[in-house]
Amino acid sequence: MKNKITSVIRNHTPIVKKKNYLREKDLANALNRQMGELYWQIAEMNKELESVRNSLIHTQEYTKWVGMNYPSFSEITNQRQLSLKFNYRPKISIILPVYNTEPLYLEACINSVIDQSYVNWELCIVDDASDKEVTLDTLKQFDNKRDPRINITHSKKNGHISVASNFAIEKATGEFIALLDHDDILWPNALYEVVKLLQIHQDADLIYTDEDKIEDDGYLHRDPYFKPDWSPHLLECINYITHFSVIRRTVVNEVGGFDKHLIGSQDWDLFLRITEKTEKIFHVPTIVYSWRIHQGSTASSTVSKSYVRVNQKTTIENHLNRIRQEYTTKISVGHHGYWYVRYGVIGKPLVSIIIPTKDKVDYLKRCISSIINKTNYNNYETIIIDTGSKEVETKEYYKELKDNFSKKKLRLISFPATPFNYSDACNYGAKDAKGEYLLMLNNDTEVRSESWIEDMLGYAQQKDIAAVGVKLLYPTNKIQHAGVTIGIGSYEPVAGHPGINQTDKNNYVNQALYTNTVRDVSAVTAACLLVSAKKFWEVKGFDPKYKITFNDVDLCLKFRKAGYHNIYLPFVELTHDESISVGRVLQNRDMSELNNSAKLIRKRWKEVIDLDPYYNPNFHILSSSFGLDIYSPKHK
Repeated sequence: MKNKITSVIRNHTPIVKKKNYLREKDLANALNRQMGELYWQIAEMNKELESVRNSLIHTQEYTKWVGMNYPSFSEITNQRQLSLKFNYRPKISIILPVYNTEPLYLEACINSVIDQSYVNWELCIVDDASDKEVTLDTLKQFDNKRDPRINITHSKKNGHISVASNFAIEKATGEFIALLDHDDILWPNALYEVVKLLQIHQDADLIYTDEDKIEDDGYLHRDPYFKPDWSPHLLECINYITHFSVIRRTVVNEVGGFDKHLIGSQDWDLFLRITEKTEKIFHVPTIVYSWRIHQGSTASSTVSKSYVRVNQKTTIENHLNRIRQEYTTKISVGHHGYWYVRYGVIGKPLVSIIIPTKDKVDYLKRCISSIINKTNYNNYETIIIDTGSKEVETKEYYKELKDNFSKKKLRLISFPATPFNYSDACNYGAKDAKGEYLLMLNNDTEVRSESWIEDMLGYAQQKDIAAVGVKLLYPTNKIQHAGVTIGIGSYEPVAGHPGINQTDKNNYVNQALYTNTVRDVSAVTAACLLVSAKKFWEVKGFDPKYKITFNDVDLCLKFRKAGYHNIYLPFVELTHDESISVGRVLQNRDMSELNNSAKLIRKRWKEVIDLDPYYNPNFHILSSSFGLDIYSPKHK
């Protein structure tokens, strides 16, 4: 970095020597321009340094986590004894397709299976016509003479990974099929954790775990991938299940195994077809699988194999054609390489935008102006709920709106309730709304994405979806909202915004997963929330007992209880100043209201409030940046 800065300075100093014929004023201007560019480059370098620093912090944090969670020899011994007493001890067939694997990687991979604390397994290795003698010699070391649970078959012709995997499945005799790549490793407790879950959910058809990456040397762990529980809409955006995955063999056979035409996306395609057949899908929230990073591996880069992107797109299209035939879709690659699915709107339903407000008219003007100038969808009405404005400027603006818009497009409704009750105001506006869909919107928001309404509407029209939320950004471009998680929070662990005050540039694997994917969430903020009027009134709308805080969380939890999904869309963006009208928590808001709402929501939702299925329990409940809960009692 020092040499880089020196180089920048050296490249900009010759102007003084070479152009000494310039007049003094011209020389000063030129030098100022050069210095400005220099400062800009140094600022960019500082950003790079900050990113590297954050990455190192996360790596160090995870190194501690691994040290406290990787099972010790005594724990493995204890697991072996405990697993012998399990009531349900199914045989798990681990399939391992092999092709010209480096001996060091292959040996470590197979040994990681042999070292499992749960012993009722078989390893079905299919060598896909390797022509490297070192690979074949390594396989010879692990024939069934060493361990009868290891079965090795050699293909006469190279058929690629899907064909080899299907061949291995045919050889399998276990009740479950587990997927393992030839250069990765299982942690010694991998099968134990899966079978332990099966003691509770014996009917499970698909079980997946968390994972990380391991350096080429086989020692340094990094990039932990802490996943949410079963999230069907997230799986349409990214293959977040990946490894370690264990599937009931009858289900694998029912869907026909791997598709040989989708190399590089064959696992994702298999998972999607399985989840179309069953909802008995469970998650073990701990890391038991490590992808090895080396040149050419998928763990190193998804673009290391050029055909992967093409097959991924085909995989999503095939899935959507099977399950959502009545919808047109547009599929594109978004931030961090995640796929975004946009659903076409069926018909042209009226959307009622409901905006509670009180004075601070400059914010309302900006909000209304952005709606008018940045909205592609034109079949909407705007309902402004005035909750007691007194300023002359506000009344003048209202008169201007009345003069310029018809009642069909914009209506002003007076609702001067004292004290202010956000839930009552929104319900009042919803009762007056003529739209088939209701869009709750704060007065301190500003539209950024011109297709915001149709993008949200496409999801809200799905039968299984209720509330649809979006990415809200502070004016500084830092994240304000990327979905709401219950059971977390810096003040009161009831609900919070994971990723808040973070930026897309500096986020790492976990933050990227949660803030930049279309995903199922427990709740979304009512600062921008779209839902069908039918579903809104089905759960009786907002509860007025939540005057300001947690009304949106309560609403979304009611949707969940009714069997609906709530969805967060990262590709729809609005600016949000947050709490301009009512004040911010811990700054200038009535804390008694916050405390009362927190007590109420904890009492009402005590069975679910501390266990958000869409947020990994290894994250600290006080962290907004997906920091790990290293010292929690649940860890060693």
